[in-house]
Amino acid sequence: MKRNKWIIALSILLCVFSLTGCAKIVKIGEEEALIGGNENAKLDVAAFWDEQAVPEIEETAVELAELLNDAGGDLAGQEDRGRVTNGASGSLNFAVHAEGEVVEVVNDIKAGYLTVKLDGYEGETAINVQVGPVFKKSSVRDYLSFINVNDYSDQIEFAQLSQNITAYIYENVIADTDIGSLAGKRIEFYGCFTYENNDKVLITPITFAVK
Repeated sequence: MKRNKWIIALSILLCVFSLTGCAKIVKIGEEEALIGGNENAKLDVAAFWDEQAVPEIEETAVELAELLNDAGGDLAGQEDRGRVTNGASGSLNFAVHAEGEVVEVVNDIKAGYLTVKLDGYEGETAINVQVGPVFKKSSVRDYLSFINVNDYSDQIEFAQLSQNITAYIYENVIADTDIGSLAGKRIEFYGCFTYENNDKVLITPITFAVK
């Protein structure tokens, strides 16, 4: 009988390896987190959004047109006006405020965006504002000073936080706007972007208003 139990246990283990290619030891009581259940307050975006996230970004944001004009095609040289993450990526992130006219709406893809002509900027850097429902980069999470990678159990949990933030932004900032009707209209926004190159900035908005 004891031998049969060992055979059954081994069979289950082999099935796990064959389906996933690897196995993870899970402590008793943590099974729900593994399959997607979530009771972790640190991942509850609504708990910190209005009182911490939005005020911090609005208070520290720089005018995007001014930033781009001062950069003169070298945004990396404006590091002192942004924040470098202390996580694994070491990315440079900016909080910005801007107004301008929507000159292109791209909402026929999952990672939808608007191209905006900024007031006060005539340079060559393209300004794109993400409208989802899929959002690229973790710019908002990485900019916020009260979020620290060391407070999270692993990179999976930290990545989940970024996904929760962008899901919250889509549902509470973007979803009620008729994105398809915005071409030619003026918008104002606060948001964050992660520096990649000087050709384009891809902004995740935290507030968004049609003027």
